[in-house]
Amino acid sequence: RLDSWNLLDIRIEKVFRFGERVNAVVAGDIFNVFNVDTMIESASTRGLSEDFMLPARIEAPRRLQVVLKLRY
Repeated sequence: RLDSWNLLDIRIEKVFRFGERVNAVVAGDIFNVFNVDTMIESASTRGLSEDFMLPARIEAPRRLQVVLKLRY
């Protein structure tokens, strides 16, 4: 059994309108805000293995995504 996950993601979004039919969306996403190294998968779940409960995969580090979307 792995530890529970505690992750926080944030999105900030602003819509700009150009007339009645066209608008643009500018957004920013921050994933893993607190930069927590949460173990997602262990190398082995067998008790006799040398890799027992060692991390095989951890949550990606903090990352930022910028979005520009045009709707018409």
